Amino acid sequence: MEHMQDGTSIVSGTLGTLSTVFYYILFPLIKIFQVALFILSPFWTILSFVLLPVTTLLQGIWSVLLFPLRWKLLQKFETIYIFLGIGAIIGVLAAATIHLCFNFLSSVLSVDSRHGTQRLGRTAASYRATREKRKARPAGYPSPRNRTKGFDTTYGQPGLLSQTIIEEGDSEF
Repeated sequence: MEHMQDGTSIVSGTLGTLSTVFYYILFPLIKIFQVALFILSPFWTILSFVLLPVTTLLQGIWSVLLFPLRWKLLQKFETIYIFLGIGAIIGVLAAATIHLCFNFLSSVLSVDSRHGTQRLGRTAASYRATREKRKARPAGYPSPRNRTKGFDTTYGQPGLLSQTIIEEGDSEF
């Protein structure tokens, strides 16, 4: 027991010495802070008086918002809250497990859809480049879109608008 008392006295002596050293190191900062509070206290009093209606309104809104969390009302919903909370935790853990398993299997089997397929169509950069080329062309120069045969003249791709639509009166059946 004697050894424990020596260790305790060493710790308490060290803590006492450290607190004294920190007090004298922080003493000027504490005094500067106290002087600043003394100088700014009239401004704080005036500001709190001016903002008193706002703070009263915010306190009222805060009490209305916290009304469902009062103890008597909260006791009524405690069971359903615990039930739904545990259900949410289990759902999040199950979703995370499924996500990790799917990512692991898709990387092992090399069926990751993000790397294998490329989007068809134009990118924003290619659209801007063709638009700039069109603007740079003289006004009387015909557009290459209108010169293609068998393609839709508005989009430059094959589609229904480039095909002939046979009406019922034209057919022989």
